[in-house]
Amino acid sequence: VYFNHPDEFPEVIEFLQKSVVNYDLDMVAFEDGVKFADGLKILVDNNFLPGTNTTFPMAFVLGTRSSDPNAVGQDHFAPSSHWMPPFMRVNPVLEWNYGHVWHFLRLFQLPYCSLYDEGYTSLGTTKDTLPCPALAVTRGSSSEGEEESTFPKFWPAYMLRDWDQERAGRIKREKKPEKKKKSIDPEGDLPSSVSALSIGGQLEARSVISDESSTIDTTSSNEHDSCMGNEQKRVGV
Repeated sequence: VYFNHPDEFPEVIEFLQKSVVNYDLDMVAFEDGVKFADGLKILVDNNFLPGTNTTFPMAFVLGTRSSDPNAVGQDHFAPSSHWMPPFMRVNPVLEWNYGHVWHFLRLFQLPYCSLYDEGYTSLGTTKDTLPCPALAVTRGSSSEGEEESTFPKFWPAYMLRDWDQERAGRIKREKKPEKKKKSIDPEGDLPSSVSALSIGGQLEARSVISDESSTIDTTSSNEHDSCMGNEQKRVGV
């Protein structure tokens, strides 16, 4: 399931299209402007048993991890939020950390979005996502005849050492000021301010597939061993 977004990274769309072809996926894509809750409601309401008018309970396998902002209160099986249509959220990698994800992807040589090789560690949209500053390459003086353009600006995502910096490249959106309206106290006291209540948070478009788009990596065995060593230290192996 995919929700189109006008500010989506072209690299994400390219990876998505390749995945659909490579894995022969039956993908449902909603056009720009369709809200997540509305799109998921269409899927839930039309999940009929073959040959009947009876709808069947629906579940979505997600890539949500416990460190994600929308993971609060979730377990490996978690019913949808009250503002969403009824379905089950299945979170198989809920307890994985950043190192687990990259160890798995590189060990089994699984494809992932090319942006992760350019220093991005967490993907949102083009308007709120930058490469992780912790992966910036410190340039020394270049050798004679070697053009500076050959140096990468950022190390790839799997080389991040401080996993707490995973979302450091995400730009925090400024919260819109809450609209306030005056209400008169029935007892005749002074008017009091009543703040509009904001319910729930947004479900990221790609989170129905996975919380982070994943993307082919061809790296040397030395780099892979380094990644594995780092992972073993973090998980206590």
